[in-house]
Amino acid sequence: MELLTLKIIDIEGKESVTSCDSVRLCCKESPNNKNGGNMGIRKGHIKSTIALDVAPIKAYLNNELVLETAPLSGVALVENNVILVLKD
Repeated sequence: MELLTLKIIDIEGKESVTSCDSVRLCCKESPNNKNGGNMGIRKGHIKSTIALDVAPIKAYLNNELVLETAPLSGVALVENNVILVLKD
């Protein structure tokens, strides 16, 4: 089974990489207070750019939590089963 790859890069260039089958994150609300909230990503997700609200990111493999970050904000880029998170 093909997995997702979650890459998190901080402002200093440190990178962590996790293999998982789903990711949960929190989207920032737009200036008109719409479209924020929790979001799930699984294999085959459409190409996306997501502004992240200050909240933990959680990665799961076989329904087991394999990664939980401290609350962070930034942007997530989703393409070809890779989620790249650039932390503020």
